[in-house]
Amino acid sequence: MRALLGIDLGTTHLKALLFEPEGGRVAGAARAATPVSSPRPGWAECHPQVLWERVAACVREAVAAAPGPVEVGAVAVSSMGESGLALDARGEPLTPILLYHDRRGAEFVQFWEREVGPEPIHRITGQVLRPIFAAHKLLWLRAHEAALWPRVARWLSTADYVTYRLCGRAVTDLTLASRTMLFDQRHRAWSDEITGRVGLRGAQLPEIVPSGTGVGRLTAPAAAVLGLPEGVMVVAGGHDHLCAALACGATAPGDWVDSMGTAAALLVLAPEFRGGGEVYRAGFSCYPHVAPGVYVIQGGLSAAGSGLAWLAGLTGVSVEELLDEAAGTPPGAGGVVWLPFFRGSGTPHRDEQARGSITGLAPEHTRAHLARALCEGLACWARANTEALSGVAGAPLQLLRLTGGANEHPLMGQLKADVVDVETQVALGGETAALGAALLAGLGAGDFQDAGGAAAATGLAWRGHRPREIWRNRYDRLYVEAYAPLYRALRPIFKSGWDKLQED
Repeated sequence: MRALLGIDLGTTHLKALLFEPEGGRVAGAARAATPVSSPRPGWAECHPQVLWERVAACVREAVAAAPGPVEVGAVAVSSMGESGLALDARGEPLTPILLYHDRRGAEFVQFWEREVGPEPIHRITGQVLRPIFAAHKLLWLRAHEAALWPRVARWLSTADYVTYRLCGRAVTDLTLASRTMLFDQRHRAWSDEITGRVGLRGAQLPEIVPSGTGVGRLTAPAAAVLGLPEGVMVVAGGHDHLCAALACGATAPGDWVDSMGTAAALLVLAPEFRGGGEVYRAGFSCYPHVAPGVYVIQGGLSAAGSGLAWLAGLTGVSVEELLDEAAGTPPGAGGVVWLPFFRGSGTPHRDEQARGSITGLAPEHTRAHLARALCEGLACWARANTEALSGVAGAPLQLLRLTGGANEHPLMGQLKADVVDVETQVALGGETAALGAALLAGLGAGDFQDAGGAAAATGLAWRGHRPREIWRNRYDRLYVEAYAPLYRALRPIFKSGWDKLQED
């Protein structure tokens, strides 16, 4: 059986998936916990060797789960954005992998505001200035690891590092290059203006290729660890949310996707790059899709599924049980309203100081009410972003594809249909980011002629939801009269740095 191997490096889990292109089905899959640690408040990192070993174990387990002998034709890797590590001249890690929500570079936001300016940065890179990017992490290393900095020979994003371990080539794709805030979108090259201010030389950054490009062959050492034959084609993957969008069939301008894992991304595809101007003012990023010839205009929330996981862990149930309880609770959550801003408000407000906030609590409220309120808050966040994105993208929202984590629960598909007032289709039963990586592997290996053909081959099952007229007015009132004004009322408190007072 010929199969394509997709590896996904998520914030919470690592996944390996074998996709059989001829049958359009998943032949084997495995997952393991991402080895995340937080040695100091605001830091988030993982050990690169431990990550590699767990990836290898996932690959071996996925192959063992296949119903028969597997011939792996190609492999590609997707990963979270804004994460990466420094390597020395021998290709050995100098640092842990600094994850996307690691905030140690936050002190350099003002540096970029002063040196370049937020809108010029968006015109160059397509990114809204935030503390999470590699440009900030590298400045932090330069300022705080003075003895280490001269030894930095290379910076790789997380997927690039695993690709490097697979084939020995330092290469990145357009989507992950875009998530460093070092990439010039119009020239499709590393930005001299930005890398010069970081203090990087061109050789310290990897070669850039489009997603789905063959970049090498599986080396003998990597093959031995993964339990695969030497020489398997290695293909450039991409940013996880965009790989998931590919698997969901979003390949043409005007396609919409809501991808919710640990974090959430809400995106619409556009025919061209749009840096600065209206997209910048609305707070959205713009950069290439993994499907060639199109771009994404994207909003995000740094903690979405992780907020549900936090509440589940705090109250002693699984996320699935929590969602079941929420589904059994009437709309409106008994008057409880929850702003799901665990790590900032995300788009469209881009308020990094905002935090999760609950109002309307009374003694009669239960865990189920809290769970319902959090789910409704996440749906309200989706409405805020679809409204803002529709305005700047000029693409009317007629169908919203949902994928990832909690989105697969029937509650979320119906809730987002009701709150956003749009038909939703939920991708079922697949790790779509890993599946999208497998499709990119197939594009590189020639199994598919184009991205549309790759997406059509998946055989994904879908569940559809239509807005229910009976709840339209109630959810419109929730959004207009509670969710939106609650944020406006709390914004001055967030801005005052109330949380910092707790440190005194």
